[in-house]
Amino acid sequence: KDNDAVLYQLARAYEHSNQPETSLATLKQLIASYPRSRYILEAHFRSGEIQFVEKRYRQAGLSYRQVVAAGDSSPFLRQSLYKLGWCDFKQGLYPEGIDSFMALLDRVLLDAASGEQQLKGLSRADRDLVDDTLRVISLSLSYEAGPKTLADYFSKHGPRLYEDLVYDRLGSLYLARERY
Repeated sequence: KDNDAVLYQLARAYEHSNQPETSLATLKQLIASYPRSRYILEAHFRSGEIQFVEKRYRQAGLSYRQVVAAGDSSPFLRQSLYKLGWCDFKQGLYPEGIDSFMALLDRVLLDAASGEQQLKGLSRADRDLVDDTLRVISLSLSYEAGPKTLADYFSKHGPRLYEDLVYDRLGSLYLARERY
């Protein structure tokens, strides 16, 4: 009755002994055999992590999407949104990546204050996460139609209190690259 727990621990042991492919195979076995396991979301997340490191971004994205589909009940949601955004970015799927990154910002920047005011109240880890997320959103937007893409995004998905941050970072990227 505890086979899912045994597979989970076995996958972790393989991962810690630097056998990522064997760990991944064990995680896939857990996922296929025990889809209702209490370890299922972590198994998907760990699968995504192994595949991400191996630069198999499409497969990693599929794993992260399983965690994201579980919604806010998953303790791995924020990390999965971040990595899913990166998987899409690495594949040149910039609009999809922007969707994931914005969903992450929606969960980190929750206050009713403007984006700049919210940044001041974040922990260092969250601030670093937000800064990197804004950086990759800006890069993605620069590969698309820039501010027009951003305006279209907010028009389609609704306004955000942190819009000032996104526009500011995009403008800073354009200045740094001398794209006036």
